[in-house]
Amino acid sequence: MNLLSGDVKRIAFSRPTPEGSERFPIRRIKPLMEIPEAEIALFAYLKGIPFQATTCPYAHESIRSRAREILNQLEAEHPGIKYNLLKSYLEVSKSLKPRGKEENLCTICNHPSSNQICTACTILTHINKQNSHIIPPN
Repeated sequence: MNLLSGDVKRIAFSRPTPEGSERFPIRRIKPLMEIPEAEIALFAYLKGIPFQATTCPYAHESIRSRAREILNQLEAEHPGIKYNLLKSYLEVSKSLKPRGKEENLCTICNHPSSNQICTACTILTHINKQNSHIIPPN
């Protein structure tokens, strides 16, 4: 999606990093990135690993779903095209250096984030606000 939207900063920031840095000691690994989604789902099903099988009712409205359809169709017609696209993405990302806002630390949890507050903390803050009226049981 970053490639399709032309988001060069996120392309640089989202690549796997085999080692951390002094400022960000956490490695970013993506061990399943080369395995097609359908194969991962099949493996989980065969091994009895629970996974979410239902799709979002609004998924058909998103550009992500449309891009997935197009890529799956291209893959069916030209096997290996998804893998080639991934390899190209990774090669391009190697030549880009994350800079600017990608080097932030979340102001709440102090983990690396592309924003002032990371997505996890944003979601938790929203959930806490939604549930602030609920009195926990004793």
